[in-house]
Parts: sequence; C-alpha cells; structure tokens
Amino acid sequence: MRVVWKLLKWSIAAVLLLVVLLLSPVAYVETFCHGESRQDPYTPLIKDAAFQRREANTFLTYPEWHIVYAYDGLAETLKTGDEYAFDYVSSIRGFWTSACALTTVADAHGGADLATRMTIHTIGVSFTLEMALKAAYEETIGRLTATLRGEKKTPQDQVAAGMAVEYAAFLRQTPGTCTPSPIRCKN
Repeated sequence: MRVVWKLLKWSIAAVLLLVVLLLSPVAYVETFCHGESRQDPYTPLIKDAAFQRREANTFLTYPEWHIVYAYDGLAETLKTGDEYAFDYVSSIRGFWTSACALTTVADAHGGADLATRMTIHTIGVSFTLEMALKAAYEETIGRLTATLRGEKKTPQDQVAAGMAVEYAAFLRQTPGTCTPSPIRCKN
C-alpha cells in the first residue's frame, strides 16, 4: 500500500509540475506583455455590431497563423529529412514571442477582449504540449530508429510526410476553399 501511495504522490506531483510548466507562458504574457491601453480610435466600416470585430482582437490572429506556419515548416522538413530535424522548441518559442508582442500592440488599440486572449492561450498551451511531446519522442526514440533505419525512408515515413503536407494544407484553408486528396471540404 505504501508503494501505491508513493507512486500516486509522485504522479500527482508530476502532473502539477506539467500544468505549471504549460501555464507559465500564459502567466508571462498576461503579466509582462501589456502596453499602454488606449481607446481605439478606429471607426469600423461595418456598422452592424453582430458582424464587427474589435481591431485589437485582429492582432492576436497572428499567433494562430504561427501554428499553421509551424506545420508548414514540419512538412518541409519531412520532404527531405526526418522529424527530429524539425526545431520544435523554436516553434513553441515563436508562438509565445508573437503572442507577447502582439498583446502589447493590441493594447495600443483598445486591448484584446478576454475571450480572444483565452482562445490564444488555450491553443498556445495545446500547441506547446503537442510540440514538446513530439520533440521528446523524436529527439530520442525517433532519432534512434531513424539512425537504425538508415538513409532510405520507410513506407511509413513516406506516409507521415504526406500526411504532414496534407495537414498543413488543411490548416491553411479559408472558408470556401478545399485541398486535394483525402482531406475534403464542401463549398
């Protein structure tokens, strides 16, 4: 029973540490990345409030696109190399650096609303977790298996590279566009 309790305590501690690590960039952005908040002098061209978007919120759409560009970069890496060659840490850092810089810019335009900031933080945390887990695997087991495999990619590697290209194209979709291949949409 003691062993189970000890294992449970260590598991809870590890989960809490992971949560703290994942939320630390959010805390940093919310604490240190705000500029002087000014009233937004922008007069929207769209008069119907149901279709308006605050100008300050628009600045925070870039971090979302940073994720798209990260997957583009991963797809490009897989065309000629292996997963471990992709710079996962740089992608994570780029997301949070852009979120910080653009939160400051958004403040100069009236400040982004809470829902927009929460969305950015939520996708940032999930992106960070995903990239960190991929990096942990690819820098260890992935690198080892690629070394044992040799230069010639396996059929599974080729499928993974193709899926990465398709996923990056899927993320770039805008309303009314489709990508060729298995991922389809309706116009």
